[in-house]
Amino acid sequence: MIAKRIERKQHSSDYKRLAHYILDKKADGRKVREAWSTNCATPDDFDLAIKEVTATQHLDSELAAKILGVLPALAWLSQKLQKIGRDIVTNKS
Repeated sequence: MIAKRIERKQHSSDYKRLAHYILDKKADGRKVREAWSTNCATPDDFDLAIKEVTATQHLDSELAAKILGVLPALAWLSQKLQKIGRDIVTNKS
């Protein structure tokens, strides 16, 4: 077998596009016999479920960005607390 590596486009991951592919939206779902969604507020309304998933992904990425923004400050604080702890142990306070 000869394998060929194909580079992906940046940010090509798209839940909506994947869901439409699985549901065969291009052919009006003729290839899909039965479908449902789980862990969403609306198990039978796929368009609303897709919006719910993409909104959750957006919130998760915003939260991750905020956490990453706070990490340098937490690292600085951790170093200061360690120094204070060492000073207390050695009675240099």
